Amino acid sequence: MLNKCILKTCFAMGALCTSVLPITAHALGSVSRACRMDTVPFDAQLLTTTFLVAVGADPKYLYLYGSSLWEQQSLWVLESLTTDYLRGRYFLWARSAVFKRMYDFGYPYWGLDKTYDSGWNAERLNDYIMTKDTFQIYLANRGWLYSARAGNPAIIERLRSYIDRPNEYRVYGQHAYYDPVAKTLGRLQDTSATSCNAGNLGLGILDR
Repeated sequence: MLNKCILKTCFAMGALCTSVLPITAHALGSVSRACRMDTVPFDAQLLTTTFLVAVGADPKYLYLYGSSLWEQQSLWVLESLTTDYLRGRYFLWARSAVFKRMYDFGYPYWGLDKTYDSGWNAERLNDYIMTKDTFQIYLANRGWLYSARAGNPAIIERLRSYIDRPNEYRVYGQHAYYDPVAKTLGRLQDTSATSCNAGNLGLGILDR
């Protein structure tokens, strides 16, 4: 049985955990994003919001493209994901640290705002998404997708600031996998983002 306590202790201590298996051979991936919804191109907003609602965001955001710029600037997706394509072989893990652009006596700096931890799992995209014609062009070459997500459970979250809005956020992600057959623990490359990362791992926003 997977010993979660040992694994979490390993990461907490900053230990270097590597696998003897080449990670690229097993279609593993990682991505982070700090996605302000008004930065999603207008033509892609309906596709993006349809997908996000399908994976758990509030349905009220489905027609976000028709809302005001002020509204869209307050809505963010802040997350890190570890992904496993083609078949569910691994336990996956992700940790996301969200930093906010802050000012001290007029000098800008990045201050830690919050952190998320996915826990160890391998969640598969639901059948609705995998069989929906709308998404096939983006998912056809990937096969099944499994992931561990570190982010707000609501997915799209509203961040208010009437002083320095729109705010700037930066997301740093840590990513790992555990192979229960080989009993090896591996780290993937850390990620960071100040955008929606639409060019990473295909469309990016559809990596779940």
